[in-house]
Formats: sequence, structure tokens, C-alpha cells
Amino acid sequence: MGLPKRLLLAAGIGAVAARRAFNTPYDLQGRSVLITGGSRGLGLMLARELSDRGAAMTLMARHADALERAAADLRSRGARVHTVAGDVTVQSDVDRAVQEAVNAHGGLDVLVSNASIIQVGPLANLTDDDFHEIMEINAFATLRLTRAALPHLRTRRGRILIVGSVGSKVAVPHLTSYCMSKFAVGGLAQALRAELAREGVIVTAVHPSLMRTGSPATPMSRASMRRNTPCLPPWITCRCCRWTRPLPRAEWSLRWFVETQKP
Repeated sequence: MGLPKRLLLAAGIGAVAARRAFNTPYDLQGRSVLITGGSRGLGLMLARELSDRGAAMTLMARHADALERAAADLRSRGARVHTVAGDVTVQSDVDRAVQEAVNAHGGLDVLVSNASIIQVGPLANLTDDDFHEIMEINAFATLRLTRAALPHLRTRRGRILIVGSVGSKVAVPHLTSYCMSKFAVGGLAQALRAELAREGVIVTAVHPSLMRTGSPATPMSRASMRRNTPCLPPWITCRCCRWTRPLPRAEWSLRWFVETQKP
């Protein structure tokens, strides 16, 4: 590498560092946050991090008992928590969760669209219903939540955090339906970011790799069980076992979220 290229690289790195240094971090103290899929895994980890920074939490998930366990965990850390049992594929449940967040904490500042499922199996085992199900939960739910929350986020210049996946960037065999849904999530996040920035609403997408949140540890689906076939081919299974590590702190996702430059 010649000297000019080295200088250009150094200048580029310096520009990125300077931009991050002058960005104003998003102050979460007293903010109202709604997290879907917040009863366990990454959703619960994000709830811990956000509440530690002073946010008031509303957790939405399907199972009331899991929500109560998560709420008890957060309250033991001094957090203010409200829970909503509901299904992100049901519009009335989504509307109710948004309204309860507003009622419980006086408004809504941050929406975290985190709820998702994973389906694993060869294409021959996947039906159209499987594709429709995962698209509803992983992709359309994010759109549904955004539409419901936008009136409140606009008035408070709020933020939307959309949890994608490495599957939003790289398609993997035997994860066809999952990758299709996550590619849709990535595209939706990019479009929303461009469109909503002029309204003062910042959209951030994060695309984590494999984590032990519950889903990768038990990667079976109806599609795999339907014909009693392995859920993953051996070469993918071995790599999953080697790559999967204990769940990292949600700080890595949160850092990108809170340090995004304000419009």
C-alpha cells in the first residue's frame, strides 16, 4: 500500500472517529420504551440495559407467565416495568400494547421490534404456510408496530430499533424462510430510516450473529419434524456449535442505537 492510500485510510478512520466523538448520545433517562419479544433472550437483555440507563419499560410477549418472570427480574434491578401479553401478528394486540405503553409511562419514545421466530429445514419440507407464518411474525409485525407507534414517536422525536440478523445479509441453506423474512426486515429498516428521518424519527437496524437466546439452541421446526429429517445438515450444525457463544451484552447493539446522530 503506497503512502497516498495510507493517508486516505487514516483520514477516513479519523473522520469516522470525529463524527462519533461529536455525536450527542441519546439520553434514555425517563424515556418510555416498548420492546416486543421482551420476556427472554435478547429482548430481556436489551430491557436490562435500557432500564439501567433510566428508561421505563413496557414488555410485550405472548406468554403472561414469562412476562411476569422478566418483569420481576427487571424490578429487582430497580426498573419501572409494565407488561402486555399479546401477539404481534394481531393488530388489536399491537394497538393495545402501544396504548398501554403510553398510558403506563406518559408517552412512547422508543420502539424496539425484537420478536421473531426461526424455522429450520430443507426447502422440500417447508410449506407456503411456513413462509407466511415467518413473514407475518418477523417482517409484517415490524411494519404493523411501526404504523401503530408512529403518531406517538413523531410528537416526541422518538426512535425505532429493529432487530434483524446476519440472515438479513447472508442467506444460508436450510434457513430459506428465515433469511427471506430477515432480508425483508433489513429492506424495511433502510426504507423507514430514509423516509422517517425528515419527521425526526430515527430508525436503527442491528444485525447480530448467532447468540444463545433460546432459538439457536433448539433449532427444530415443524418443517423439520414433518418428515423426521435433521433440522440442519452436518456442516452447518458443526459450525453452529463452534460459532455459538454465550449471549453477549446487549451493550453492543445498544451502543449503535444510542450513539446514532440526531437528525
